[in-house]
Amino acid sequence: MRMRQSAILSIAALIFLGALAAFAGPSAAQQSVGRIIASVNDAAITDYDLDARMKLLAPNALTTMSLPEQKQLARRALNDLIDDRLKAQEAERLSLKVSDAEIQAGLATIERNNDMQPGGLFAQMTASGIPVSAIIDMTKANLLWRKVVLRRVIPQISVAADEVNSALSLIRDAGGSAIVRAAEIFLPASEGDPQALAAEIAAQLADGGSFAQLAQRHSRSTTAAVGGDLGQIRADQLDPALQAALAQLQPGEVSPPVTTNRGVYLLRLIERTEVSTGDAAQAVVTLARATLRVANADAIPAARQQLADALQGIDGCDDFERAARTLQSDQPARVVDARIGDLPDELRGPVGALRPGEQTETFLLQDRVAVLMVCRRAEVGDGLPSAERVAESIQRQRAERRAERYLRDLRRVAFIDIRG
Repeated sequence: MRMRQSAILSIAALIFLGALAAFAGPSAAQQSVGRIIASVNDAAITDYDLDARMKLLAPNALTTMSLPEQKQLARRALNDLIDDRLKAQEAERLSLKVSDAEIQAGLATIERNNDMQPGGLFAQMTASGIPVSAIIDMTKANLLWRKVVLRRVIPQISVAADEVNSALSLIRDAGGSAIVRAAEIFLPASEGDPQALAAEIAAQLADGGSFAQLAQRHSRSTTAAVGGDLGQIRADQLDPALQAALAQLQPGEVSPPVTTNRGVYLLRLIERTEVSTGDAAQAVVTLARATLRVANADAIPAARQQLADALQGIDGCDDFERAARTLQSDQPARVVDARIGDLPDELRGPVGALRPGEQTETFLLQDRVAVLMVCRRAEVGDGLPSAERVAESIQRQRAERRAERYLRDLRRVAFIDIRG
């Protein structure tokens, strides 16, 4: 029977009892290994795959689960396997591949994040009766998906300079912010019961479970491939609920489940660095200038209006200077890399509060009416994140949301063949 993915959950129960026979004992498992229970656009999923994925999701717990709990776990494992097939198929369509070396590097990252010696991950899985192929296949699918996102999603995301400047201004205006390194486990609201799964994962973490391994197994974020590691980010760029949760953590601690509009998160704080706003007088700026000479005081109002009209809505110093030259040819050159504290008093005040791309109001400068635009501003000794880091953080957040929609679209048009 062939159908679209949206019908999977309604009929998935047809395969669960049969697939769960693999756990009844060695003889049953041997009989069912290799039997195709589903296919995704003709890519097979066998009961061996389902068995391995379930053991990976719940190591050492299957024998103590009730039948309803096993069915719920099987449903989650099947959905994960379907997504992995879709990720691999999309990567193949785009001629994207991962090498054995990349897979080994991904596994090594998991080991490092869990303070394991090289080879420790496979040794732990073998001791728990989990096929090592399960973690290899999952790692490969996640690495392929990251490449798909880099190819198809990231190039479509642009972060404007004024967005970065605005984000940096928010930090300064708020008196600073924290730079954190954190890891996440993300469970989307659109899949199953994320609250119940989050509670189960939290219990495993409380029992000493590895955050990185659980992120690899459960998280639906693209960061799953690296154990959920978000890298260094600005805390105040996160969802307010996530920001509040991180604020309560000390390095090494894990948050309780945090519910947002997108789904449920578990967060682990790795490190936090507080930043301050620094001294504005120490900031270094590059300024573009537009001026109009005035013969006497009576000419000042008209000159102010002429400047304001000509420079209204100008974006960027090059356009600013072109507009200025249409007013009067002898426009002064840019002031390059001047410390605000060293500027003349009549300039220091108007410039001190400006961010890149912003203009002063018209003001009197000797025999001219003038307007200044800040082309570049570098804070000195304030510990603020770089513009590049802020842009990367904004881009990453947008990429996460688009990648989710991308995978949902793939699932919506996929054909799933359930063999009950």
